[in-house]
Amino acid sequence: SSDLGAKTTWLDNSLLFNASYSHIIWDDIQSAADDPDAPVSFTGNAGEATIDSVEIEVTKVSQRIDGLTFSGNVSLSNARLSEEQVLDTNPFGAGKKGDDLPYVPDWTAGFSLEYVWAVRGGSLQGFGRLDLAWTDESNSAFNRNVPFDVMDSYGTAALRAGIDKGDEWGVDVFVTNVFDKDPHIYGTASNFTKPGWDRWATIQPRAVGVSMHKNF
Repeated sequence: SSDLGAKTTWLDNSLLFNASYSHIIWDDIQSAADDPDAPVSFTGNAGEATIDSVEIEVTKVSQRIDGLTFSGNVSLSNARLSEEQVLDTNPFGAGKKGDDLPYVPDWTAGFSLEYVWAVRGGSLQGFGRLDLAWTDESNSAFNRNVPFDVMDSYGTAALRAGIDKGDEWGVDVFVTNVFDKDPHIYGTASNFTKPGWDRWATIQPRAVGVSMHKNF
């Protein structure tokens, strides 16, 4: 594997820009498999894969509004078989050079907005934060010769607000998966008890809660 990256600051350290590139050659990759002749799932070794990825992160501290910070990131990935698939048996279904790796989205992205302010003359600190995330679609198998589904692209939002006294203590309220999204992030065409039925996994549903911490 090889990596190249840079971490930089601009505008009197109010702007941070980081970027990285990685190139990975992965031999005998492991991947989940289903035997089409029997209701059995297992992990097997496929052929060689090549993964090229680029990650960019940007953080900007507002110079107009004290306490306001913007952050964003994006990750681009090209993950594919770089040789024909080799297995003693072929439960995956003839993975070909160039096939995308299962469950690897082409890109993901995130954005956050955080505002911090002084409370009670600065003895306490309040904060509010918004986080947005996006995941591109991905495939459940190397190719369409086996039970094949396209996993949804999806976006999520999270909110958090609270108050704290430095590292001494803090109280937060939060909402995750604000819009209660339920995308398919894993799928298979059958299960052990009802062959032919779809089986899916999704993300955690909306959650609302309170968290507290105190250092002793």
